[in-house]
Amino acid sequence: MSRNGEIQRRVLVIEDDEAVVELLQSVLVAAGFDVIAAENAVDGLSLYRRYSNSTLCVILDYGIPGMHAARLLQRFREIDEGVKVILSSGYPQQFIREDFPLDRIAGFIPKPYMPQTLLGELSKLSA
Repeated sequence: MSRNGEIQRRVLVIEDDEAVVELLQSVLVAAGFDVIAAENAVDGLSLYRRYSNSTLCVILDYGIPGMHAARLLQRFREIDEGVKVILSSGYPQQFIREDFPLDRIAGFIPKPYMPQTLLGELSKLSA
């Protein structure tokens, strides 16, 4: 819920692949979510600062340009300790575990995306 008590339906997507963003937007909008997107870490951080009070979660590409994803997660947590981040990557979790705190995120979605996996992760957050 947002701070005014309304259910949050906004998802911030931070992804540099335009085709992936379009796929995510079509799946999420069809499921009733409002989607905002950034193609790099700096823009994603700016959007999160602006919309953190009304954002259900951030879907963050592990390989996003502009800042290491672990550092970006830290910056989000400085804004809101309770931020919910779903990490996405084409790399296996075992590879990512070496330099990313997987215990600090709300979920993980492997690429290529399966819409039911994506919506399943989001349903865990809004339950």
